[in-house]
Amino acid sequence: MPANSVWLIRHGQTDWNTQHRWQGHAPTSLNAAGHEQARALGIYLRDTPITTVYSSDLPRALQTAQAVAAYHNLEPVIETRFREINVGVFQALFPDELAELYPAELASWRSGDIKYAPPGGESLHAVRERAMEAFVDVVSGDNGEHIAIVTHGGTIRQMLKGICDDDPAVAGKIPVPNTSYTLLQRDGDRWRVQELTATPHLPEGDSGGNTSQSSL
Repeated sequence: MPANSVWLIRHGQTDWNTQHRWQGHAPTSLNAAGHEQARALGIYLRDTPITTVYSSDLPRALQTAQAVAAYHNLEPVIETRFREINVGVFQALFPDELAELYPAELASWRSGDIKYAPPGGESLHAVRERAMEAFVDVVSGDNGEHIAIVTHGGTIRQMLKGICDDDPAVAGKIPVPNTSYTLLQRDGDRWRVQELTATPHLPEGDSGGNTSQSSL
C-alpha cells in the first residue's frame, strides 16, 4: 500500500551540533539532550498511525529512529541513501578551522552552486538525487500508509526542494532544528506540506540545537 503521509524527521542533538563542527558522514551519536529530544518526539508521535520507520544508518539518526519506532512496536528500516551529505575535507572541522584551511572551497560551497562538491565529498545536487530516489522507493512500496523517515538537516532541505519544488515555504534555506518533523500528505500525484520543521514536543524556546549548515 503506497504511503499517504510522511514524517521527515531530523535526528536529535549531538555534541558536534553544539560545537558547530561539520559532521557529514561522521558516526556521531546523540548527546544527553539529543536522547531526551528523541524520547520526547517518540512520546509526541506515539498516537500517530505510523506503520514503518526508515532511518539513515548514521548513529545519530538511527538512535532517534529507535526512540520513535519503540512507541509503535517497530524496528527502524535502515536506508543508507538517507545519509547526510558527505562533506569530504570539511568533516570534523570547526568553522574557524575551515575558514583558515579551505577558504576557496568554503567560498564555493557558499556560492549557491548545488553542483559544487568539496574535495573528497559530494554535492547538494547528488544528495538530492540519492535521497529523492530513496523517497520514491519507500513511498511507493507496500509499507503502510503512514511512514516516518529519520534523516539529517541537509538531506531534509534537499528532499523538500525535490518533493515540493513549487511550494514557497521550502524556498531558500530552511531552518531544520534537531528532532523537528515535517509532515507531508499526498494530494493526488503531488505532496503537500502540512507542517514544516515543527517542534511542538520541545520546551518553548528550545530550537532543538544548532540548525546551521556548519553542523551538517
